[in-house]
Amino acid sequence: MKGQLTLRQVLEQPSLGLSLATGEQDCLDTLVTGAHSFEISRPTRWFSPHWIALTTGLRLKGRPSEQRDLIYELKSAGIVALGFAIGINFQTVPQALVNAATESQLPIFTVPFATRFAEIIAFVNQSLVDPNMSALRRFVSVQDHLLDALRIEDPINALLERLAPLVPAQVALINSTGTVLSSSPGFSSVELVDVLQMLDLPAPGIGSKWNGQKLDKALSTQDQTLSYRSLEVLKEFKIQDNLGLAIAVDSRRDSNLWLTLIQDRRDQEKGRFELALPLIRFAGHMLSVAIETIDQKGEARRAAARSLIGELAGLGNRKFAALPGARPPVERLVDFNIDFSMSVFVIYASRVHASSSIDVADFIASDQTMFQEIPIIWDWSDGVFVSFVQLTREDCEKLVSTLVSNLSLSVGISDPVFSPESLKPGYRQAFAAFGEVSTGDSDIGDLFYSECTMLTWLVAHTDPRALAERREDKLAKLNGEKYSTATLRAYLEANLDVARAATNLSIHPNTIRYRLNRIREILGCDLDQLSDLVELYLALGITNPPLRKIDK
Repeated sequence: MKGQLTLRQVLEQPSLGLSLATGEQDCLDTLVTGAHSFEISRPTRWFSPHWIALTTGLRLKGRPSEQRDLIYELKSAGIVALGFAIGINFQTVPQALVNAATESQLPIFTVPFATRFAEIIAFVNQSLVDPNMSALRRFVSVQDHLLDALRIEDPINALLERLAPLVPAQVALINSTGTVLSSSPGFSSVELVDVLQMLDLPAPGIGSKWNGQKLDKALSTQDQTLSYRSLEVLKEFKIQDNLGLAIAVDSRRDSNLWLTLIQDRRDQEKGRFELALPLIRFAGHMLSVAIETIDQKGEARRAAARSLIGELAGLGNRKFAALPGARPPVERLVDFNIDFSMSVFVIYASRVHASSSIDVADFIASDQTMFQEIPIIWDWSDGVFVSFVQLTREDCEKLVSTLVSNLSLSVGISDPVFSPESLKPGYRQAFAAFGEVSTGDSDIGDLFYSECTMLTWLVAHTDPRALAERREDKLAKLNGEKYSTATLRAYLEANLDVARAATNLSIHPNTIRYRLNRIREILGCDLDQLSDLVELYLALGITNPPLRKIDK
């Protein structure tokens, strides 16, 4: 038994690349019973009603009157639509054809240069002979169309934009906190509110959260909670008689991602939703692949950033080793848009106390207004944030203020750097400034190297290995004395205040005094002499000595 084929189904075949040039949407539901091409006059002698006529317009060039006559002839013969080839004899559909077709209500669709008329005719004939083969061809073609989205720079948005007209439906990728991560054009917040209501969740205001409630909770039954990590989790619902589907999307990054489709009731009545179920499952798998690919690219980029930072900052740790076959550092910096066309600052930051639960990497990735718009290379690992950022001093102050206020960090910033060779001393400057601000009265804040003390300046200009050896030599005699080093550090960091040091160590002040006397004997130093105090401050890496002596 022959199948039925509409003009809409022909135009929606992705592999053909056809596009409607004139005609209302209602005309797309007209039945098609054949297709043929022509380049002769009076072509309707060779056509039957309900056929599609295809032409390159060879005889119509420079003949507007014949263009109009052709439209009237095709319309009177019952032709369904005219397919007009672009890029052969005409670059666009002639205006006379467009005007006559609009007046006669005869649809015209354009055929791209890469599509042969034989492909259109074969598709029509096969669809009419075997409707199952037509559906298979259409589904395979649609799959190829969606798969091709993975090659685009933003595959998730591309996939949703391609899926929406194929279903057809409004499409969005959402998570269980109420955030629309990506959507097809036209997906409105009102529709999202309706989705949440249908899934028994409280409807949020625009830009708000779902009050911490989980979408998987709404997709559970009394007997069994559905696994949100499986693509078999599918929820079907209706919104004002519009059919909707929501399917879980597997992701290591977020286990509560949902692909949601909402279809207009008028499209349902025309039977255009028959591929919705298999397509949403296929698109769910493609989204999982796209998210995994993006994550892998992100991990590779972070590894490249870590290696480059370590190489330029002079860090010898294996974690910062250069990747095999790496290009010169200057070329790799350009990958992160750092070209030294303006000043570059080195930033070293960490939390002295775990006073914030916000992950630095997540915060930077989510802040689209600042961190995504400036040339920056950064690494966050083992509780330490290191960054090279190219911007003005004023903008650097704003960025650092954001880090301090949102993440409760201690931040040290170098002097301006204007060449890759200067990044290594810049790192030492930033680290020295961090050391000063992190051991101050308030260990949350920021400090530029130019504002540091002379001791910090001296430390930053001293060879780190030589300084480390001198520090070890100076404190070596305390290695066998339990608590001595900690007591000395607490005393110096408390601005030589015995009572304050005792409070910080949760011990009696007399214990502090006893230990300090013991330290005097072991090191042979005088804790009342400025020169001895400066040596001890440097030995312990404390670069903010007291401005005045406090009575013990």
